[in-house]
Amino acid sequence: MNYRENPDWHQPVRDLTGGLGADRIVDVGGPATIAQSVRSIREGGQVSIVGALGMEGEAIDIMKLFFSQAIYKIISVGNRNELEEMNRAVAAHQIRPVIESVFAFEDAHSAYDRLGSETSSARSLFATDDFAHFQGDFAMTAYAIFIRERSRNAAELQIYAELVTPLLGESGATMLAAYGALDALEGAVPEGVVMASFPTMDAARAFYDSPEYQSGRRLSLLHHRRGQLGLQGYGTSI
Repeated sequence: MNYRENPDWHQPVRDLTGGLGADRIVDVGGPATIAQSVRSIREGGQVSIVGALGMEGEAIDIMKLFFSQAIYKIISVGNRNELEEMNRAVAAHQIRPVIESVFAFEDAHSAYDRLGSETSSARSLFATDDFAHFQGDFAMTAYAIFIRERSRNAAELQIYAELVTPLLGESGATMLAAYGALDALEGAVPEGVVMASFPTMDAARAFYDSPEYQSGRRLSLLHHRRGQLGLQGYGTSI
């Protein structure tokens, strides 16, 4: 139902449930909607108060709240920085949910039946078509940064670049930046910087240790000063 079309939406809720009210309400409106939630919840139900999208609303009928005998549970959530910190902790400590059974999405009813059975020991059950992203290790993206400080032979440097570029692609790397404009916030400005991302630090190390790259690396050592750095961290997709 549309709360804009039905400002007193507790009445259609009652009508749809034969006068009983809803078993569970997730209230994200806060002050703007909580009074309607109180009127809509069945006796002994639960209202989970998650947000406060509207700060103005009608006063709560205390007697209706009292006689509903419902549970009013506050669910607090953090900000994005706290979520990212949590994700870093999960990845660093390799925290994994206990997965006992996997169900296809169309078999979700069986998943709920399993969750409610006395024999289920898992803390988490997932009903999903694609479970691959829950399996294996939690791996962080790795970033390789190539810094060219000073060139001695531009032609030889070009040969090195032509050798390394396809190797990056074959290693599963993605080029993020290459020889763009530089603005040094601290220290000397290098001639150029190249930055690439790898799926994992192991993939970045395998690229660096490969005979093909080491061959090009020896060539680059002869003709320009440079530095290289491997950095492990979170990509924007996490």
